[in-house]
Amino acid sequence: MQSLYLFSSHINSTLLKLFFESFGSEFTLVNWSQKVEILRVNLQSILNQLSIPHRMIIQNSISRIENMTNNYSQRLLVELSDVGERNELQKLSSSRERACWVFLNNNDVFLKAEAICNTDYSRRSKFWSYYCTAAHKEKVCFSDSLIKQYNDHIKKILQLFNEYVSTTFVERVSVNDRGVEENEAHLCIYHSQLQEKYLVVDDHETMTSKSASWVLEYKVIYRKSSGVIEVFAPDKSRRLILAHIFSTVFLQSEHLVQKTYHLQPLLNPSHLSLDNEDGIESVNIVKLSLQNSELDSQLHIDFNGVSDIHQYLNNYLGHDNLLSMGTFVPIKATIVINFYGDNEGQHKPLSISLCLPNQCDLRCRTEDERLLGEKYLGRWGVVSE
Repeated sequence: MQSLYLFSSHINSTLLKLFFESFGSEFTLVNWSQKVEILRVNLQSILNQLSIPHRMIIQNSISRIENMTNNYSQRLLVELSDVGERNELQKLSSSRERACWVFLNNNDVFLKAEAICNTDYSRRSKFWSYYCTAAHKEKVCFSDSLIKQYNDHIKKILQLFNEYVSTTFVERVSVNDRGVEENEAHLCIYHSQLQEKYLVVDDHETMTSKSASWVLEYKVIYRKSSGVIEVFAPDKSRRLILAHIFSTVFLQSEHLVQKTYHLQPLLNPSHLSLDNEDGIESVNIVKLSLQNSELDSQLHIDFNGVSDIHQYLNNYLGHDNLLSMGTFVPIKATIVINFYGDNEGQHKPLSISLCLPNQCDLRCRTEDERLLGEKYLGRWGVVSE
């Protein structure tokens, strides 16, 4: 398999020996001093003889190590390790060796770094929501008893009485794009559903019954300096519930606020005032989606190359402009902020996508871009709390 090829090619024989022998006595007779090409063939031969669950555990462990070889993951592994472990990591020559060493010698650090990486990746998805609490605290206690209380609340409110729910806690210091450190608390909630049975037909057309238990993962992040609670959950209705339980248990506050957006102000150019010091050349609406409140239908308009969107809308919707009459209501918009820049393209345009009632992709931007976007969305009356 491709993962074994990369794994064995970039890890020294000592670490390879420790890694594979940790999964069973089947690997103790391997000659670890032989050439890597021969070693790889022998390892693959042993893997093929293992049971499917045993082989899947090893393959999954290799994939987890591979996922921690990028620069961001490597930095986390080093930051979360103690001084002695950092000295050991400096002796290793490749990112795979460092990730494998932490995996074997300090699994707690590996799990924490893995959880942070997965959470930061999830932050860029559409299943993410922000909430603000008026009672934010710099110092919050995350004791085992409070985490258990949080679990119990989740099971009670979501009615998961017969299902397994566990929560892991990680505290970290993140550095934003301006180099400012922020304290964050991460909670990863794992919800194991009841087992479901399904039928499998093998190569001999024999039908067997198997069962599986699916695990759902939710993430909650609390940014202590701002009091912002971020929640990741595919089910949107559960994001508010998870944030509300967090605020109640850990912050002793039930008051949550979520930003909502209003797109009508974007259609009035006189409202889009700018500050000269920001170096903005123009603000353009490039895409717009309109909801017909009477016919329950939508229009999707691309304004690429259109200089006067109001004249275009008049021509598109009719001279009586059904938009101003309220027949069509803007529900999605993409705006582009263009900057004065040189020919080298150092000032890239800032694109912002908005969708009612509270979706905005500024969370995927750099800290400076988020600050600029939030500044003007608030000034133009597009966002409210």
